[in-house]
Amino acid sequence: MFRELADRRIAGVFGCIMLASMLFALSRAHVGWYYVVPTTAGPMLGWIYLLVRPLNPYRSLYARIEGMESEQSCSALRLVNTLASPEARWLAFKTGLVTAAALGTIGVLMCWSRQEPPTWSANGGAVLALTLMFAVTSLLVYTHVLMRWAFRTWSTTDRACPQS
Repeated sequence: MFRELADRRIAGVFGCIMLASMLFALSRAHVGWYYVVPTTAGPMLGWIYLLVRPLNPYRSLYARIEGMESEQSCSALRLVNTLASPEARWLAFKTGLVTAAALGTIGVLMCWSRQEPPTWSANGGAVLALTLMFAVTSLLVYTHVLMRWAFRTWSTTDRACPQS
């Protein structure tokens, strides 16, 4: 699954489908908070999640299904360490800012395109649910960017595996 998410075509199609479904959910009620808070706070919540629990392809549901959860090879450890490095965290932060800015802009443009002023009274539960939806979906963007970066970093550095 992680290898597939590193492919631009697959990630692009999957991301467009998810974004379209979330933006459709946003457009159902014309509430200003729905356009602004989830689209900007959601991606940053995804970044906070990755700060607490760095991306590890061997700790996922797919790794458990494929029996790779206890993978301890040199390559696996190197990939996990690369994804937990300060450089990966900085890249995740920049990805979060760009994603939040892009989605926030799309949300504001959607609000503006309705050509009527939005209401600003909102259900807090709905705002929280939409924010969490955007956070979870933004993890797909983070996975794509971080895995592509890790594979590119992998090919430019040739470190030998430590001998046990």
